Amino acid sequence: MKILQSLFLTFTIAPLFAGIDEDLIQAAKNGDIKTVTELLELGADIHVQDWHGNDDAPIGMAAQYGHTETVRLLLDRGANIDHVLIFASSHGHIDTVKLLLARGANVHDDNDSALRYATKNGHTDIVKLLLDRSANVHAEDDFALMWAAKNGHTDIARLLLDRGADIHAQNDKALGWAAKKGQTDTVRLLLDRGANVHAEDDGALILAAYKGHTDTVKLLLDHGANVHAYNDSALGWAAKNGHTDIVKILLDQEANIHANDDEALKLAAKYENSETVKVLIEKGANLHVNDDEPLRIAASNGYYEMVKTLLECGAHVHTKNDICLTIAVEKNYDLAKRGAYVKIVKLLLEYGANLHVDDEALLFEACTKGYTEIVNLFIEYNANFKINNNLSLRLAAQNGHIHIVETLIEHEADANVLDNAPLILAASRGHDDIIKLLLEKHHAHASAQNDAALIFSAQQGNLNSIILLIKHGAHPNAQENEALNRALENKHYYIIAVLELCCMRDFEEFREDPLAFIEAQKNTESPIPAQLMLFWSIILNKEEAFDRLLNISHKTEKDVHDKTEVEEESYDIANTIDKHHMTALMYAALFGNERMCAKLVHAGAKINLKNRWGETAIQLAAGSGYWNTSSYLLMQLKGKNTFKE
Repeated sequence: MKILQSLFLTFTIAPLFAGIDEDLIQAAKNGDIKTVTELLELGADIHVQDWHGNDDAPIGMAAQYGHTETVRLLLDRGANIDHVLIFASSHGHIDTVKLLLARGANVHDDNDSALRYATKNGHTDIVKLLLDRSANVHAEDDFALMWAAKNGHTDIARLLLDRGADIHAQNDKALGWAAKKGQTDTVRLLLDRGANVHAEDDGALILAAYKGHTDTVKLLLDHGANVHAYNDSALGWAAKNGHTDIVKILLDQEANIHANDDEALKLAAKYENSETVKVLIEKGANLHVNDDEPLRIAASNGYYEMVKTLLECGAHVHTKNDICLTIAVEKNYDLAKRGAYVKIVKLLLEYGANLHVDDEALLFEACTKGYTEIVNLFIEYNANFKINNNLSLRLAAQNGHIHIVETLIEHEADANVLDNAPLILAASRGHDDIIKLLLEKHHAHASAQNDAALIFSAQQGNLNSIILLIKHGAHPNAQENEALNRALENKHYYIIAVLELCCMRDFEEFREDPLAFIEAQKNTESPIPAQLMLFWSIILNKEEAFDRLLNISHKTEKDVHDKTEVEEESYDIANTIDKHHMTALMYAALFGNERMCAKLVHAGAKINLKNRWGETAIQLAAGSGYWNTSSYLLMQLKGKNTFKE
């Protein structure tokens, strides 16, 4: 019914009300009889709708706010009396109700809604008046009694019962609603009047226990409620919601603490009710039910305090092959609860949990997933991290967990185990930070296993890894240029360009001693071009060699090789390109070497040249994440010198 939709809402003046009709509604709401009269004289619509579409909004508004004389005026002017009684009854305006009844309002309108809403809101005098006018106490299956019970209007409930309300309507729902809301006085009245305490499988007791209404629970038990109803559900619900006092009461009444495989204890553990757990255990609950299921539940949910409580009470830390420790480790993926799970792991270890279960499987799990704090704890508790040829280190390296790699090596894990397997595994996944750590701090062999690390890096497209490996002695042309072949297969263009340069004749000799190599070119019949050596010096970050080669741009090409001052066409080494139209500036930008970029720009390198893939030095630096370098080049392009030594 439309009238019910708006019953408990204050009338809102919607935009559809215009002019004097809107003013009429507002005046009726305010009880301003003078203005109401004037507006009606001006032609305002007395039947104008409210925003729910209900007719006669002015009289409805006046009744809702208890303006009895305004209601009288509107009735005299022809307002429709239908539904108005419901508004006045709901809001407790007895004088308005009396007027409406005197003017013929239908007490049974909308299936006796006036009685139900007066009951719901506790307007005892109006309820009595409506009943005196023959309101139907049984309307909507005695719904008025249920509202009175739910809201604790005991006097109204008594009045309704005195007038013949059916206390057993809808299977004694009134008792259940009163118990659920903790309306103890109303529950007492209903029980005294003969309500069935066992209705709905003793639903009243279960609802009161569920909601934590201690006095109501006591009252129901005093009237014979069955503590074992529905397989002792009352105990389970009370335990779940942490109503410890009610748990004690039910147990004192001999509730079955072991019902449903000690469900009460499991629920208390699941919902983190430590005090309830303690009471249940003190009263004899089986802490070890289903292989210590309460402990497993608590560990799985990250409830540190609950795990601690259960362990203090004697839970078995080794249950099901130390499954709780396994659960706590595996749950570390949950970032929001990771701190709690770490604390649980530590607590379980303190209680003697076996971290060596399944040959250090938990350590391997932590190293694989990057659970650094767990790894630290395991090391503290003497985990065997060297087992299976330092598998823990290899897993950490493969999965990019540098802090774990550092920790394991600090504790004497073999960084070069199985012919530098950690390095190769890190390279296979492109973990540059670990590659750098192993090469620079732990003397890993860049060329181990036929340069497998370089080949993997080329395949994966990890340019930074390739540069690191080449700097530390990897052989670019190993296995018949396999690294280059992998890069070609996968179309890693800049890696192709770098490897092609490094696969050229004499690169490795240059790498060994760049300055000596450059000097030697003056006395050889087939010298390596200076531009190629310049590219090599950039790749290897050999700044002295770079500086010496760059000076060639101020001399002639012939002078570079035979030290004679011959008039030749100037040799512009700063802008010479390779087969991919890459310049020295582009390589320096690609590697983020701002110092070399600055020197090349000073030597006349052109910033806006494009390579075969249409990219400039600025784009290469930005694309590689070297924002300082790209910004420097951009400012140089605009004519501003920003480089600082």
